[in-house]
Amino acid sequence: SILHGRLEKIRLLASNKNLNAIIDSIPESILIIDTQHRIIGWNKAMESLTGRSSEEMMNTGKETYSPLFQGKPGNLLANVVINPDLHHPHANLVKQHGRALMVEGWIHVSGKIPGKYLSSVAAPVLQEDGSIFAAIETVRDNSILKEVEEALRTSEEKYRILVENTKDIIFTLN
Repeated sequence: SILHGRLEKIRLLASNKNLNAIIDSIPESILIIDTQHRIIGWNKAMESLTGRSSEEMMNTGKETYSPLFQGKPGNLLANVVINPDLHHPHANLVKQHGRALMVEGWIHVSGKIPGKYLSSVAAPVLQEDGSIFAAIETVRDNSILKEVEEALRTSEEKYRILVENTKDIIFTLN
């Protein structure tokens, strides 16, 4: 009946609203694209990372969103998940785990200086029949971790050189 159809539509809208609220509350940056490579999801963390609002990014194509991460139009991992024939600019660094793709490295997001060390994971969103209807990509900013690792590596190197080049006797006691 017409009333049943309207109730079902209201339930679906409420469910979508709840799912959007859940995605928005996730602290990791998330983008979702459809099979036409258009943004259908862009959460608050992604807004913070890129400086671009979801209203600005919704329904835009890869010519708009990929330059935020690559400085020029190209393909993100999510695009390659949708269409495996596409080339990712860092294809030699991309790892595959099942149907998910992963890559990490230093990136100048939205042209921001300094760069950020990002790790991205993209996976297909499947329909009941197993076909892809979207791809979701999460982006984690690991810049602070990488900076700490580099500081530790530099410190270790400095003390290693000091120990190797000293004429004094150096030993440790427990």
